[in-house]
Amino acid sequence: MLLVHNVGCEAAIWTVGILMLSGLSLRVGWRKLINAPVIALIAAVLGNTLDLGRYMPEVATNVIHMSAACAIPLGLMLIGATLMEYLARPRELVAVRVTLVSSLLRLGVLPLLFLALARWLPCSEDLKLVIIVQAAMPAGILPLVIAKHYGGHPLTAVRVVIGTTVLGVFLIPLWLRIGMFWVGV
Repeated sequence: MLLVHNVGCEAAIWTVGILMLSGLSLRVGWRKLINAPVIALIAAVLGNTLDLGRYMPEVATNVIHMSAACAIPLGLMLIGATLMEYLARPRELVAVRVTLVSSLLRLGVLPLLFLALARWLPCSEDLKLVIIVQAAMPAGILPLVIAKHYGGHPLTAVRVVIGTTVLGVFLIPLWLRIGMFWVGV
């Protein structure tokens, strides 16, 4: 269930998110939708749906397995490398209005909406648990990378990530407890 959710989020980020950041309409910006992450998502979903893994040579599955094992360490290195230039200028990391508004939205309004969906949507208990966990999460780091690559405003993304992450340390357990109780799982 979590995998399906994450694939949907990745597809949304690499399609709708990129169109929004570039400021282009679908008619003009459709070429930006043809990118490596979208192609990889489509190939992975098709491969899993059609059970093509059994036809892959062992060397290919070993490479995929080793690459997957590197994903988290590489992701952490990418986060560190992306944030490094901003951490050198700590005074720029906090803009009170950006931090307050983004934290209120990501750690206040959105969790309420997510938990309402988890409570009232006719979905499995597993999906309800995924929704509860996602409701509690701070803003992700990937939009910062995308903002840098597609000409957005990366400093705003850094401010949102840092602000919601710092506050998330205190609010994540609270939202998880509230969510489990209110949704009844």
